[in-house]
This record gives sequence, C-alpha cells and structure tokens, in this order.
Amino acid sequence: MVIEHKTLFSVFRVFLRVGLYSFNAGASDILLRETVERRSWLSHADLSRLMALAAIIPGPFHVNLVIAAGNAVAGFRGGLTAVIAFVLPGFAIASLVAFAIGQHVVAGWLEQNPGIIRGLVVSVAGLLLSAIVRLGKRTLSIVWLWLFVPSLAAAMLYLRPPFAAVLGLCGLMGALYVMYVQRRQGEK
Repeated sequence: MVIEHKTLFSVFRVFLRVGLYSFNAGASDILLRETVERRSWLSHADLSRLMALAAIIPGPFHVNLVIAAGNAVAGFRGGLTAVIAFVLPGFAIASLVAFAIGQHVVAGWLEQNPGIIRGLVVSVAGLLLSAIVRLGKRTLSIVWLWLFVPSLAAAMLYLRPPFAAVLGLCGLMGALYVMYVQRRQGEK
C-alpha cells in the first residue's frame, strides 16, 4: 500500500488511471483498488457511502462517483480534476472507436464476429460482480443484509419497481434499522 500525498496532480494521475483502465463498467472496482486499497485515501465505508450518493444523483453513475470521490479526497478542485481525468481516456477512445466503426470494413468485421461483443459483455458482468462482492464483504457486516441484497436484486428484475422508489424504500429501511439499533443500545 502506498500512502501518497493528495496533490491535484496525484488526483489527476489516479483518476486518469481509473478512466483508462475501467472502460466505465469496471470503474467501481478500479476506484476501490486505487483510492481505498492502494492509497488509503478513502475507507471502504467512505466509498460505499459515495456509491450510494452517486446512485441517487441524476446522471451517469460512475461520473457521479468519480466527482464525489475526488471531492472527498481533495475538495471541490479535486472533484473537478477527478472528473476531467476520468472522462479524458473515454472521450479519446470513444472518438477513435466511433471513427473506426464508421469505416465500413470495421463495421462489417464486427457483424461477422459477434462473439467478440458477447465476450466483452461477459467480462463486464464479471467485473461488476467482482466489485460488488469485494465491496460487500467489507460493508455488509450484518447477516440479514447479505440476504436482503439478492432479494432486492430479484425484486428489481421481476417486479420492476421505479428505481427512485427502491432507493427511497431502502433508505427508509436503513434509517429505521439504525433507529432500532440505537434504541436497543439505549435500553441496555
């Protein structure tokens, strides 16, 4: 583990790496590795809270997460630096890919090789699952939460409730649980 001073240049370097290596879908995993495990800029609990915050703010989740993490690490300028560094590689790569796909040779080759896209989809799903499990191991310390997560995922898949309603209900449940625990501790 490297404990690095949080200059704006180091924030730029780290979030540039997150943007370059994550290809968006794995940003949570790379961000966990770079800011929590490698540099100790954030704790697991801090990153979990930032992820919850990023999920309820309108806009792309990973961009919201990067802004919030950069802000937590180095203030407003850190958040601004982080988001610029994060989107820079994606913008450059997306521009090149868009140009390449616009060339008929590349578009035809992708149509003839659909397994490439399928393989990429599987790798993205694996990256997301890996990040969820790694973060969950450290933040879901109560057994019933481990049962709640798959139940919530199943409800989202089959019942398809509005996302905002799910966030609101989960936030309410969490608040009620904390109030219950505090009341029980006060009675002892």
